[in-house]
Amino acid sequence: TKPQNVVIFDFGGGTLDIAVMRLGDAKSRKVYASGGVDIAGSDFDRTIIEKRMLAHFGYGKVKHHPEIMDMIHAISDWMALPELGTPINRNILEKAIQAKVAPVRLKALESLIYNDLAFTFYNRVEAGKIALSNEGATVITLEDKDIALWELYARGQFESDIQHYVIDVEKVLLDTIAQSGLDIAEIDAVVKTGGSSNIPLFTGMLARLFGAEKVKESNSFSSVVAG
Repeated sequence: TKPQNVVIFDFGGGTLDIAVMRLGDAKSRKVYASGGVDIAGSDFDRTIIEKRMLAHFGYGKVKHHPEIMDMIHAISDWMALPELGTPINRNILEKAIQAKVAPVRLKALESLIYNDLAFTFYNRVEAGKIALSNEGATVITLEDKDIALWELYARGQFESDIQHYVIDVEKVLLDTIAQSGLDIAEIDAVVKTGGSSNIPLFTGMLARLFGAEKVKESNSFSSVVAG
């Protein structure tokens, strides 16, 4: 409704995109600077799997079996996991299970790979992450043949797990503002959009840098399309 210097903080599932703009007057709109980084929701999902989920599939229990360790590490990569479903890998897992090498966990790994559970698994992890934007803790579960996964996950654990990403996000944000030639005090509003912008850790970061009164909510999942 009036000329303002605005930061657009577009934080979705694949990337963070930032723009520093002059808005509110159709005759004097201006993009001062733009920036971004390939950090977003999918990275947080992968981190949750790496930090909290791999133990359910044998991580820490399987030693001297590099082929199985490669399978376990591939769980966090949604593109790599479906490619593990080969007869050779199944034979490796079956031999290890028969040899009593973490049989319950390797049965769960085998089920995840060969029973087409990857998509469901990733959805459960993502849903747990989303729940932590409104709740202090959540439970990530997956039950199917040979799988009975149950993981209590607290917001504090999540924030600790992704802390290194917060540092990178804050750096690219401050660098983009510096490139605009404006001081932080000259920013009148920060508009959040995208699902990852609702994560309390990042909302808190924006409030700390700009003041909570300047952080504006938008419709996180349709504002990009509307724009």
